[in-house]
Amino acid sequence: AAPSLRTVGGYRLDAPAGEVGLQVMIVADVGGSEPVVYQVPLTYRGQEEPSLAHALVGVSEHGVLGTRWIYDGCHDPVFASAFVDLLTGRAQAQHTSISHTGEPRVQGHTPGDATHLRMAGHQVLAGEQSNTSLIVSLTSQPTGTPLPPVMVKVFRVLAPGDNPDVVVAGALSDAGSPYVPSVFGHVSGAWGDPRDPQASCNDGDGAVGTGDLAFAQEYLPAAKEGDVRLFV
Repeated sequence: AAPSLRTVGGYRLDAPAGEVGLQVMIVADVGGSEPVVYQVPLTYRGQEEPSLAHALVGVSEHGVLGTRWIYDGCHDPVFASAFVDLLTGRAQAQHTSISHTGEPRVQGHTPGDATHLRMAGHQVLAGEQSNTSLIVSLTSQPTGTPLPPVMVKVFRVLAPGDNPDVVVAGALSDAGSPYVPSVFGHVSGAWGDPRDPQASCNDGDGAVGTGDLAFAQEYLPAAKEGDVRLFV
């Protein structure tokens, strides 16, 4: 069936310099027999960024800000850094349409205090997959001490309830299994009923979908996707 998109939620993140708009749209495709909910991270820039040419979504005209270049947020280092701050609890998600208002339904979770961590760099893993995986280099502040990288998996297709990646890896990691990377944290959120044209969790009601938006764990460069060791 032809896609039929409906906004069911979303949130914003604050860029440190305030020059790049950071928005995450949560949209549902209701054109098929069952709705499918997607998470779409976007960045809005006032000037074209040549290093992000491969991630350009499109160009639009804003009534006040003028021409805006729109990029896939996962590839933009400004978004990646802000998303890591959300994950570690250093930053708070913002309401998608009301200024200076937090979005409490979107929260970062880590096993301990991680607010001292900062992103030093990131890269996006290539290959066909339903999620977008970011390899993030971290430093500890204020010393700037480099730390082992983590893999942040941004879920593109959302489903209510606990994501198996978070639950299974977390349980094995907590049990001390040497066969899985240690869990770094996850981001949870909520969205409206895709079957209800009026429902959006940003309106303060109608939030029927609560689940995981992203998952982060220790990055093992030599590991392979679906490594059988996970199940030994």
